[in-house]
Order: sequence, then structure tokens, then C-alpha cells
Amino acid sequence: MKELKHELGWFKLFDCTHNIYAISEKYRDTISTSYLICGDNQSILLDTGCGIGRMKKLIFSLTSTVPTVLNSHACANHSSANKKFHLVHILNEEHEIDYLTHNYPDEWIASQKKLTEDDDTFLPALFTTLPSGKKYDLGGKTLEVIANDKTKVNGCMLADRTNKILFCGDIFDETWISNLNEDQKAEYIEGCKEIIDEFKDYIWFFSIGEVSNEAKKESIIKKYA
Repeated sequence: MKELKHELGWFKLFDCTHNIYAISEKYRDTISTSYLICGDNQSILLDTGCGIGRMKKLIFSLTSTVPTVLNSHACANHSSANKKFHLVHILNEEHEIDYLTHNYPDEWIASQKKLTEDDDTFLPALFTTLPSGKKYDLGGKTLEVIANDKTKVNGCMLADRTNKILFCGDIFDETWISNLNEDQKAEYIEGCKEIIDEFKDYIWFFSIGEVSNEAKKESIIKKYA
């Protein structure tokens, strides 16, 4: 993975090979990463970040295609630039739809504002829902939406089965998992085990924390498998 120079300041940009770009933002205690995944004919932007900086301009400096925009989930550090794009796709899951239609709990808004400090963050964005298993043919690679029934409350992942790459979203966010009650946690961890069993041989790209870290992956596998 190679860091690339650019003129837009706010973001760190990495070439992850396989025509994948990681776009990372460090804001306060959070490092969030969006991914531009390019094929021969089409591209996908997975997440739109914190809404700070010129995400759209950076994307179009990297590809001449108009990307299909997906949210791995609707938290503010992954969806705050949604309004800068024409249409966003998100998992057909009740919590995610609630967030994007602005049925936010007051405490959720307060917690997300700490990330963005952007009064326009919660403006409506046009979105459509997608099911687990949906496939996107980009030309030379196909991405599949992965939404485990036990973990989809925290969004979805994308799998490139040809190149054996898994874009994990925040599915393995241990801080998020630790805040679940015991019954929720037990079910969620069971879902993590199922994901690990299927994708343990893949390269994992994370949307929170370090972009790709084999030691982190192995630690997660040891803890949850």
C-alpha cells in the first residue's frame, strides 16, 4: 500500500493495488476510511466520510467514471458527504433507513455532531436500498454486498471474490461491539464467527482504524472465531 500525494489537504490517500484507493480522515479520536473501487468500466465509492474536505473533487481526480455510492452504514463519519452525490445506496435495514430519513434519536445526533461540526450534515440525501447478495459488475471485477443476518444492524460489507478482498465496514468495530448488551453481543459475535469462517483467507480492508493490518485481522479472528 502506497501513500499518494494530492493537493486537497484534508485526506490521506493510499493506493491499495487492484485499482483500489483508500481515502482516510483523522478527526479527533476517529480515523475513518472510504474506498474508491475501480473496475474496467465502472467504480464504487464505499462511504462518503465526515463531510469535511472536497471528497467529490478527489474522487474525480482518480476516475473518469461516475461512481455508484454505497454507505457501509449510516454513521456520520461514513455518510456525511452523501449530500454531495446524486444518489446513495444503503442496506435495506431498519436502523440504516431511519438514519437516512432522519428519524435520529437526539443523543445520536449529539454524538455524531462531535465528529463533523457541520450544520448541514443532516440535510436529506436521495438514497435507495439494496439487499444482501446484490452484485455490482465493474468490469474485470464484481463486488457483492455481504450482510450477515446477525450483524447487519451495523451495516454491510463488500466482497471481491475474484481477488479475495473483503471491505469490512465497521462490522468488526470492537468499541461498537462492547456497547451491546449481553444478549445482543452474543448474537453479534456468532455472526462475526460466520463471517470469519467464510472470509478468513481474504485480505481485509477496514473502514475504521488502520486501513489494512494483518495483525489486527488475526487478533479479531483469535477473539471471535
